[in-house]
Amino acid sequence: VPVPRGVFPLEEGGAPFHVLDSDGTLVPAQVETVSRYPYDADGADVVEILARVHRPPDTTPGARLEYQVITHAHRATDTREGALVRALLDVPRALVARGTDAFGHVYAADLYEDVRLPIGDRYRVLRAGVAATTEATHQMLAPLAPQSGPQATLPHLMGVHAYVTRYRDEEFLTLDLRVHNAASGLDPLVPLDDALQKLYFGTIELELPREWVLLTAEPDPFLGAPYDEGAKRVWPVVAPLPNGALHLLPQMGQFERRFAIAHDDPETIAHARSALRQEGLGFATRGENAGGFALWSWWNEDTARYF
Repeated sequence: VPVPRGVFPLEEGGAPFHVLDSDGTLVPAQVETVSRYPYDADGADVVEILARVHRPPDTTPGARLEYQVITHAHRATDTREGALVRALLDVPRALVARGTDAFGHVYAADLYEDVRLPIGDRYRVLRAGVAATTEATHQMLAPLAPQSGPQATLPHLMGVHAYVTRYRDEEFLTLDLRVHNAASGLDPLVPLDDALQKLYFGTIELELPREWVLLTAEPDPFLGAPYDEGAKRVWPVVAPLPNGALHLLPQMGQFERRFAIAHDDPETIAHARSALRQEGLGFATRGENAGGFALWSWWNEDTARYF
């Protein structure tokens, strides 16, 4: 939603909006900055508004729904995600990415480690509020058993940017991955940032507890069938090629994948698929409020990003 100057953030903190639910109640809304006015004092010019509301009864599948956004300030609170999601993320190595190089050596990283550790510092909070929390992490896949010689392990395999989003009262999370071969080599004393040339690899996989399911946003020909490995279920994000052929990630190359990780029950999986399809995504509409004033939208000259 585009907004006038000075709407968000509020000087006294908190969030400026509620959303009118289908049952007539006001739901406190989380507000996040999308972009800003040139002058810091003017605040955000476009915001994201997040609120957990109810679908009106007897709604036809596929119908578009409208909810009013009300300027009514409140104190922001933290996301209260499902208990199973919280328990999953609290366990070390519950969310592990791993890969293999040209010789079959295994490299791995705990994607959520830095958020979990009190001294963790390699993560950013991109969203935080009553409806959702998104944390961004970055890890390099490190060799599990370093070796030297003619088939030595690399200093690392690819790097993985992970964006983990937890949702209010939901037993699933969404996981966006950006996998890259763009290490800088900035610190000569740290092998995990050594720059690599062309990176040939066999697989990239995610390890999850067996009671969790990996769902994809789009059909993916490189996705492999999951298989069990002890107490874990392994999900090939990039499955091996036939006849021992290798994948190639060129220097400075990257690719993205978008997943949901859901507790394995039908209702949760349905909610997770809905989130992956962005069925709850809405946009400001043109119109007037009850007082005859133009709604804040792309068509209102008094709000940001007009037209």
